[in-house]
Amino acid sequence: MGHFASLLEKNFYTAMRWCFKHQPFVLVAIILAVIMPIGTLNIVEYTSMKKYEETSTQDVQQQLQYILNRLVSQIQADLLTHISYFHRVDTDHALFLKGDKKINQALVDDLQGMIIELRQKYKKSKDFKIMTFMAASTPQTPLEIIFPQVVQDPIFKAASLRARAYFLKLSPLEQDVAYLFFYDQQSELLILLHPVVPEEFVNYERIDPPRPIRVLMGLSLPKSIFNDEFFDCYLVTCSKPTRYATTTPVETFIATANYHFRVLDDRGTVLFTNTDSWSQLERNDDYVGADLKLTAEQKFLTGWQFSVLTKATFRQITDWSIAQMLWASTGVVVILCLLLVLILRAGLIAMRVSDMKADIVAGVSHDLKTPLAGILASAQLLASGRVSGNDETREFAGYIVTEAQRLRGMVDKVLTLAKLESRQLEMHQVPINITELVDQAIQSVGCAFPGAVLLKGGIPQGEVYGDFQALLTVLVNLMENAVRYSNDPPWVKVQAFWSQSGDKRTLHLQVEDRGIGIPPGEQPFIFQKFYRVRNGLVTDTEGTGLGLAIASQIVKAHNGHIQVESEVGLGSKFTVRIPT
Repeated sequence: MGHFASLLEKNFYTAMRWCFKHQPFVLVAIILAVIMPIGTLNIVEYTSMKKYEETSTQDVQQQLQYILNRLVSQIQADLLTHISYFHRVDTDHALFLKGDKKINQALVDDLQGMIIELRQKYKKSKDFKIMTFMAASTPQTPLEIIFPQVVQDPIFKAASLRARAYFLKLSPLEQDVAYLFFYDQQSELLILLHPVVPEEFVNYERIDPPRPIRVLMGLSLPKSIFNDEFFDCYLVTCSKPTRYATTTPVETFIATANYHFRVLDDRGTVLFTNTDSWSQLERNDDYVGADLKLTAEQKFLTGWQFSVLTKATFRQITDWSIAQMLWASTGVVVILCLLLVLILRAGLIAMRVSDMKADIVAGVSHDLKTPLAGILASAQLLASGRVSGNDETREFAGYIVTEAQRLRGMVDKVLTLAKLESRQLEMHQVPINITELVDQAIQSVGCAFPGAVLLKGGIPQGEVYGDFQALLTVLVNLMENAVRYSNDPPWVKVQAFWSQSGDKRTLHLQVEDRGIGIPPGEQPFIFQKFYRVRNGLVTDTEGTGLGLAIASQIVKAHNGHIQVESEVGLGSKFTVRIPT
């Protein structure tokens, strides 16, 4: 498992280095890898939503077509109630079938007179004229027309003759029906025809159609009956009740929708509409409509057109879904791009950490091997007996002591840092005189580096609570680094001051130098253990990379904070803040 993890880590770093080397190609590949699947899904979703919109619209149009057919059929069925007029006189048509012209004329006159009385009784307008006629077959003339004597309207008579001619053109099977309509486009009269056949039996069984038509009765209905009240009743009112099993979204929509109707006659004249904005609604994409134009085969109001419109939200649903999809896809792309940036940054940091780890291992190995090599070489010379005289013996022995002390110092720093990180090193909090702390740090560094210029700036009066030796170590480490990483002659300035924030006072200890400076990219890492800035002077200077790490841990143990301000070639300024 450990071998696999090591192999994976190695390949990861190799891949990351290759990616950084070919950034444009990698970015294009990643963008395509992100956008293409999402774009494909968006296209599929868009196609599905458009298909849903198209299918749903077609379903609604079919339902609207059904509504129109049903309502027109209902109008036709209700108009057939006028057939009762034919049975108010000579109920079973026995007298009509006798074929006596005088009797037929009297019957037609009586029927028309009764119709006039009913019109007056129900206070119908003068335009509401219902006129009747009869056509009876004779040996000489098939279906000879008889008009009521009170009817002298030439338009009606001409329309009746055209109705008779229309009837005679029908096949015998089409003639032998209970009723049929004939719409005369010239007079705009709707004529209800009632063929009459004699009841003939053969062996006590009724004869099946076609049977001979002996009498044809006709009743003309004026166009004025098709007024707003009529259509409002049949189209608007009759379309409101729910007549559908609401099992699907389309059927539920149909059952709860509001409808707009329009009726055109055979000449294109608008006879009825329940909206003043039909043209605008017809051009509106949010509305779905259907038309029913009656043909001659339907034997009703030939040439009339019934239309219906209703608002459908399918397009809105599609547009809303597509918009949500695009927003979601954009969000996903943005998130993936952000994750990509984070991954690249994490990879860069991982690479730098890997390089740092390699440098740290190399540096620590060098710092450990150098004193050990010196000790081993000096000890071997002493053991071989090749050293002559006491002076050389003391020289090599002194060298062994120096390198051993150097090695012990390094081990002590590692142990100190380990104790600080594990919080095993206790801080003895005592009042510390600030001036005494700074003076002793300057004295200690001055003895180690006699040629350095060490300046003491303003030092405030007062005391701070903390571990004297620990805070002294912090100042000494900072000052020694300032001396080591400065050009000759080294220049270091130490100063301190108080800051006040409410009831809280903070001591600021500053160590400033005019050394080589620290690059901005290196500054976040300098307080990590074993880390050393990469430049020629640092590499050539002895050090373990532990001084600043120890200083940072000591400051944290005092609930303080350490920071650096530095510019390459101008120097650095370290500030330690210790709260009281």
